[in-house]
Amino acid sequence: MSAGPRSPFRLALVLIATSACRRVESQNADKLAGSAMTAVTSFHAQLAQGRYADLCKNAERYAFSGSTGLACSEFLAYLHDKLGDAIETMRTDRPHVEDRPAGASVRVEVHYATRYERGLALEYFGWRIGGTQPILISYRIDANALK
Repeated sequence: MSAGPRSPFRLALVLIATSACRRVESQNADKLAGSAMTAVTSFHAQLAQGRYADLCKNAERYAFSGSTGLACSEFLAYLHDKLGDAIETMRTDRPHVEDRPAGASVRVEVHYATRYERGLALEYFGWRIGGTQPILISYRIDANALK
């Protein structure tokens, strides 16, 4: 009898290889999610420091366009003026890490509830991870203080 595809030995090898790949993919997804969460912390710190040009430089051209239609730095100044500094943040959902081939840029979405000095906000960040630093590709905020 030959060791065909139904061989217990081959089946065991396939299962071991598959679980090892999933473990590596999970570790990589955790690392990518960690990069996105660190980028959110940096976003809030730069916003508090009024470093709008730096934030805009590390964002896609239309990352903020869904919010108000203002230019990036004008929108960020408006946001900071209305809400103040971020006091506390909490993720409201697990990060969503897009499945991509190894070495390709990956989209990571993270959702936060943020307590600012002058109100609460729900924030939705979309980051492209894969270069020297994360690039903000989409941002949406829901806050009564902005209405």
